[in-house]
Amino acid sequence: MVAILTALGVVAMIVVIVLTAAYHTCGFAGCPPIDQVHGYVPDEASVVVDRDGEEIGKLFRVNRVVVELDSLPEHVPQAFLATEDQDFYEHGGVDWTRVLGAFWANLRSGGIQEGFSTITMQVARNLFPERLPVQERTLNRKISEIKV
Repeated sequence: MVAILTALGVVAMIVVIVLTAAYHTCGFAGCPPIDQVHGYVPDEASVVVDRDGEEIGKLFRVNRVVVELDSLPEHVPQAFLATEDQDFYEHGGVDWTRVLGAFWANLRSGGIQEGFSTITMQVARNLFPERLPVQERTLNRKISEIKV
């Protein structure tokens, strides 16, 4: 009996190692290059001016204004982290405790009741909407967010 359990343990470890290697080899193939992430510049409103150069209006889908992080009062980023992702500095991009908590809550309810997106995952979704469509609420998209 001990020999059978030992053999099963060895097989299980080999399977885990092979799956982990396959994930790292193939799973990151869909990730964008790092320079694409660093070079991201969000769309801003188009400014309409008259012939004297005076602003008369703006055209936009989202009225986004880019501000430097250093220009914000100190409490603004802290409040953002407290609201959106309390463990931002500890989890490395994916809060596995929240993943398990959301999985359990959703399993009990029979539907999607809780999410587990971290700020990092939200940034990935906003930077690459063609790869991670917001309207697609699937496990596959969540796995893709984790990969990115």
